[in-house]
Amino acid sequence: MLIPRPSYPLLEPIARLEDVCTHGYRLVYDGAWRLDPDSLEASLTPRTRAVVLVEPNNPTGSLLSPEEFALVEGVCRERGLALIVDEVFGDIAWPPHPAPFPSRLGGRSVPTFVLGGISKPCGLPQLKLGWIVADGPEARMAELLPGLDWILDLFLSVGTPVQWALPKLLQLRHPYQAALRDRLEENLGVIEQAGTRHTGALLPYRGEGGLSAVLRVRLERGGPAAGEELAEWALRERDVYVHPAHFYELDRDDLVVVSLLTPPGTMAEALDRLVVP
Repeated sequence: MLIPRPSYPLLEPIARLEDVCTHGYRLVYDGAWRLDPDSLEASLTPRTRAVVLVEPNNPTGSLLSPEEFALVEGVCRERGLALIVDEVFGDIAWPPHPAPFPSRLGGRSVPTFVLGGISKPCGLPQLKLGWIVADGPEARMAELLPGLDWILDLFLSVGTPVQWALPKLLQLRHPYQAALRDRLEENLGVIEQAGTRHTGALLPYRGEGGLSAVLRVRLERGGPAAGEELAEWALRERDVYVHPAHFYELDRDDLVVVSLLTPPGTMAEALDRLVVP
C-alpha cells in the first residue's frame, strides 16, 4: 500500500498490525505542497494493491491539484489498484476557502473507498463513529464489497448509542464548525504576524485545511545540541511544546508542527518565545 509522506504518523503501524506493507510517496514543498510523481512511480511494486490519499493531509494541510489527482487515478487504473481517500478533515478548510472541500466521490474509474467520520467535523473523536463510501466500476466493486462486508463484521458494528445520536450530532456540527473556523482564522493570522515580526526566523508553510500548521524555524544563535531534536530543545529551553518533524517524516530538521486549536494568545507568546533568545 502506498502512503503519503509526510502524513499521519499512525498509518504505517496500523497497516503493520494487519500484516500490510507500506511504501511512501513524497509530498514536496516549493512554496506550496506538491506531489512528487517520480516518487509515486518509484514506490510501485508488483505487490502494490492500493494508494492512500489524506485530504486535507495531516499535517501539511494540502490537497492534490486536479492534475495530480488525475495522475494518481491514472496510475491506479493502469495497475489495477484501489484508491483509499481519507476525507475526515474535509470540512475543515482554512479561511478564505469555503468549507467543506469537494469530495473525491463520483464517477471514479477505479475502485475508490472514501473514509469519513464524526471525529473531526463534529469534534467528537471519543465517540468512535466512522464510515466508508465505496465508488467505482460496478463489476469491480461487486467483487470487492463482499470482502469489505466481512471485514466490518469482523471488527464489530458501531455502538448503538452513538448511532441513535448521529442525526443530532450532525446538526450540532454547524455551531461547532463556526467556532472552529473562527479559531483557525485567528491562529493563522497570529502565525502570519509572527512570521512578519520574525522575518527569516519563522516561515509558515502554506496549506489549505486541517488542524495543524508546519513552520520552519531558523535560530540566530543557540539552538539544539548535536543530535537533539528542535522540538526537544524548544521544550527544554523555551517551555514551548511543538510536534517534531520526525513524527510526520518531514524531511527537514528545522521544521515543527503546531496545533491550530491552541488559544491564540498562547500561540502568539509561544512563537515569540520559540525564536527570541
